[in-house]
Amino acid sequence: MNNKKFIKTLSKAVGKTQETAQDLVTAVFEIMADNFKKGEPVMISNFGLFEVKEKKARTIMNPETKQAMHVPEKSKLVFKPVVAMKEKINN
Repeated sequence: MNNKKFIKTLSKAVGKTQETAQDLVTAVFEIMADNFKKGEPVMISNFGLFEVKEKKARTIMNPETKQAMHVPEKSKLVFKPVVAMKEKINN
């Protein structure tokens, strides 16, 4: 589902205009992004947990040149669905 179809479906589900639905979605993602910048996870009931994990810097080997390469530390956004969501997807 792309953004346009999602906004259209959401606007029908909540009985609001597509512009209002887009504003709501934008606000939700901005709030989530602000929490991620602070290092705080976001838990959405009956859906799952979004959190930022830090990956440590490491050295890897290029398989073609056998040359060591440094990979810097970076942040990674991960999602862990709740059990109910996993069951809904798998059934």
